[in-house]
Formats: sequence, C-alpha cells, structure tokens
Amino acid sequence: ATKNNINSIAVVAEAMASADCFVCEADLYVASRELLCRPLERSGYFARFVPGHSDDWVFETQDGRITRVGKVGDDCFNMVGVSYFKRTDAARIAEAVKAAVAKPENAQLFWDDIVDRLCREGLDLGIHEIKDGEIVECDTVDDLKALERRLTEGRDK
Repeated sequence: ATKNNINSIAVVAEAMASADCFVCEADLYVASRELLCRPLERSGYFARFVPGHSDDWVFETQDGRITRVGKVGDDCFNMVGVSYFKRTDAARIAEAVKAAVAKPENAQLFWDDIVDRLCREGLDLGIHEIKDGEIVECDTVDDLKALERRLTEGRDK
C-alpha cells in the first residue's frame, strides 16, 4: 500500500540475477503458452505497436534498441507486462534495483524506471513484438468479464 513494484523486484533480486528470467505482471492472460516458449536471443520487453497517442507505458527505440522506457508516447510500442532478460542483463538490473531501494525516496518508483536509466546508460534491450490479444491485461472486474466473454464465445464456435 505504501511502496511500488520496485520493492517486489528487490525481494526477488537474488533469484533474478542467477539465470535468464521472465518478469511477468500478475494480472495478465497469456493466450498461448508458445508465446513464452519461443527462442529469445536478446533481453527485452514484450510489446504491442500502438499507432497514435498512448498515455500508457511505452518504449522509444532506435535501430532496434530501446532508448526510453516511460509513460506517454506517439506511434510507438506499448508495454504489455512481460519482459525477458538474459542472466547478465538480469543481474545488472537486479543490482541497480537493490541499490535504488536502499534509499527511502525511491520507494514509489516502478522497477521500469531503473531499466529506463540503464537503457540510457547503454543496456541493450530490444522489443519482442506481439499481436493484439496475445497478452491481455485485466486491471478491473470489467476487464476480466470482457475476457471471460471473449474466451467463452471462442469455445462456442
């Protein structure tokens, strides 16, 4: 209630730093298991391209590399709540998160704020592009009911 998700990553930092890993938000429906089983040669975020304006978390890229992780953007990739990191990148992020949470003024940061800083310092992350509907976020009961309707309609066909 008083801290943001950077603290969750700090709790699992040792495990995160020990192997290649996925970081997944807990409010997601992943439509296909294969989406997370495909070979990934590079660390990065799963994202969906959104034309026009977005007030959500977005990525700016240059030459296939993420240059900014933050809120608000135009004609860019939007975060979908899943990321994948090779062990060396995961360890670098985990150490930076642990250092950040050691300062009380950082308790309200998102862990992605740390990733943004690291990208600006040269961390080489890419985009793992997905299509609409492959990962669905359920922030509200209405979101969940809409997903349930969609899944039920798919079974009825």
